[in-house]
Amino acid sequence: MKEQMKLVLVLSMICLVSGILMALVYNVTAEPIARAREAARMDALRQVLPPTAAAPKLEESTITYEGQEIPVVYARYDGQLLATVLQVKTAEGYGGDIELMAGILPDGSIQGIAILDHKETPGLGAHISGRAFLDLFKGRKLDGTIWKVKKEGGDIDEITAATVSSRAVVDAVRIALAANSAE
Repeated sequence: MKEQMKLVLVLSMICLVSGILMALVYNVTAEPIARAREAARMDALRQVLPPTAAAPKLEESTITYEGQEIPVVYARYDGQLLATVLQVKTAEGYGGDIELMAGILPDGSIQGIAILDHKETPGLGAHISGRAFLDLFKGRKLDGTIWKVKKEGGDIDEITAATVSSRAVVDAVRIALAANSAE
């Protein structure tokens, strides 16, 4: 009985010390991680916005589309709307969630796409982040494009051996365009 109590006490102390150490590490790293995420978000915004002579004024908001809250940034320059940027997340990726930003011009066409986060297979599905794939969306509109990969009769070339990842990005971009036109 004494031996069991000793083991329980030692195990409890190990758990307590581990918990305290984890809390300390979290407190030390939380702010730098948040700053890094915000820097990556701002970099993605620059990628999907049209180039301007000076920095555009950014207004942040959210819209609801098909029950999903979608963060939106309206970029204005000299009082004119340059682009609307929607941040869409889909759980349909091969490795899980894929989060992207879609910059949409006032005429409803895609200015640019940036992948914010994904867990796709390195060397295969991870190619969704590559310019060669993302540039396939530039200039496309909701109407006039069949929003499926070519393998399924659509207009977008899928990445070889990464059809599921490609399909998820195509669907997320379609959702961004549809949400933008619905507002």
